[in-house]
This record gives sequence, C-alpha cells and structure tokens, in this order.
Amino acid sequence: MITVAQIKQELLLKHGVNEQAYIFAPASKYAYYNPAKKDKNGNVVVRQSFPFIWLLQTISTSIAIPLALHQYLLPWQCIAIGGIIFLVNSVIYKKGPKPQVLTVNKTGITIDHQSYRWEDYIGLYLFFYAVNKEARSTHADIVLIKADGTYTLVDISRVASGANYSKVATPLRDFQPESYKNSLPSQLETNDHS
Repeated sequence: MITVAQIKQELLLKHGVNEQAYIFAPASKYAYYNPAKKDKNGNVVVRQSFPFIWLLQTISTSIAIPLALHQYLLPWQCIAIGGIIFLVNSVIYKKGPKPQVLTVNKTGITIDHQSYRWEDYIGLYLFFYAVNKEARSTHADIVLIKADGTYTLVDISRVASGANYSKVATPLRDFQPESYKNSLPSQLETNDHS
C-alpha cells in the first residue's frame, strides 16, 4: 500500500515541482476558523471568480480602437466598430470554458458534473503548486485517497484561481467524514507556507 508521503513524492515528480514551490496538506490546515456558509439545500458552493481582466479588455478595446480610428471614420462607424468588438468578446466569453463550480455537501464533492462520494475514499489532501516562476497562476488538485492506497486527482484550478486556499479548504474540512481526520497522518513533512 502506498503511503501519503509516497503520494506526495509521486505528485511532485509527475508535475516537475521542486521542494519549495508546493503545498500538500490536509484541508484543515488552510481552512478558515469559522465554518463555510451553506445554501438553503445544505451545500457549500464555491464558484470560479468573474474574470475582471476580460471585462477590462472588452471595455478598453471597445473604446480605444474606435477612438484611434475616429479621425478616419464617421462617428457612427466608430460606434459600430466598438459594438462589434464588444459583441465578439461577449460571444467568446459565453462560448469559452464555463466557470467551474465546486459543490461540497454531506455526501461528497461535485465539480464539472462529476461527483466524488466521501464513502469511496479514506482521506483528502490539497495539492497546490505554482505553474510559473512568478506564481501568477497555480495548479490546484484535491487528492482523494482510496483504501487500497491509490488516489484520484480532482482538478480545481479554475475554481481556485483568484481565490485563496481557505475558500476551497473550509467546506472540504467541514464536510469530510471524521474518519478522514483519524485515518491518515495529519502531520506530514510538508512545506509550511504560513
């Protein structure tokens, strides 16, 4: 049977991550002190944040390009170009990848219409690492460990982007079975990024 330390090493090797640039820890390590807020159905829903950079680019190109061309075109043509640019950006946003939603409840985790039931696993860890040297973007996984030592990686990179780790870790800590906390060593030789 594979140990948690071996899983950590395997993930580091698989993703080419060095020893200083990752987080591999139980959800409880990064959870807020207070429990996550539940909706009326008893679920905690964590949504991918709205891409404000998209909104900024759309508005600036819809205004800047017509302003740059105003001396060559009639005013209505500049307005039409701005409207077309805004329309194209809106279609790209609507047709692009859908925002990721993580739903956590007493039965398990659901993300991208894929469900993971608590009863199928014996432990849960979070694995975050920087994708580039500037750490402007991170890759994030939930590592669900099965009784036979195998594990399942659940990619939460989109929902975790723009959010701090605690926003994702808190509902996981709140809903994970008590047996998760007792069945795996909670103090691994992980990097302490506090």
